[in-house]
Amino acid sequence: NPSRENFNLRPVSSDGGLLEMTLSDVTGKQLSKQSVGSGQTISFGDGLAPGIYVVQVRQGEHTKTLKLLKQ
Repeated sequence: NPSRENFNLRPVSSDGGLLEMTLSDVTGKQLSKQSVGSGQTISFGDGLAPGIYVVQVRQGEHTKTLKLLKQ
């Protein structure tokens, strides 16, 4: 981060369960939402325009938020 092409994310949960990943632009508009297995590497962002994006990974009541910069 930053990236000119794509981003790779490998979320890991303590219990190995499914996680929910949401990608939004900086205005909060949701661009994608998918379920991700713990330890699974996700590659995304190839088609994104340059800008700032927000990824939220959720499992139950726990949420991790990351800001990403596409150049």
